[in-house]
Amino acid sequence: DADNRIASDTNRAYWQWKLAAQGDPKYQSMLGDSYDLGDGVAPDLSAATYWFRHAAEQGNASAQGSLAWHLLTGLGGRADAYEAFAWASKAAPADAEAKRMLGVDYAYGRGVDRDPAAARVWLEKS
Repeated sequence: DADNRIASDTNRAYWQWKLAAQGDPKYQSMLGDSYDLGDGVAPDLSAATYWFRHAAEQGNASAQGSLAWHLLTGLGGRADAYEAFAWASKAAPADAEAKRMLGVDYAYGRGVDRDPAAARVWLEKS
């Protein structure tokens, strides 16, 4: 039933927030996803970016990739292609979407000098 699902989503978001606030990068990334998608909380792209950054700074590859996308597109704040490229580079060893992002960045010169050869390498890795 829809009411039970909403209560369950809200309860999950509450516990994600508690653990994220204690500094757990896994839950910081999950909370970022919740705010990004409006899953159990009201959608808030600024809050999503905030939690992705905290998790990314602790080495969470998923959050690094999500932060890169937010920075590239300006979701939840200012757009910065150079910082987006830096975070995508950190995420790429463990994140296929970040590999694809790097390929496109190199192809179009987003946050990095245009380099078709590097674009091909990263796109093939993704």
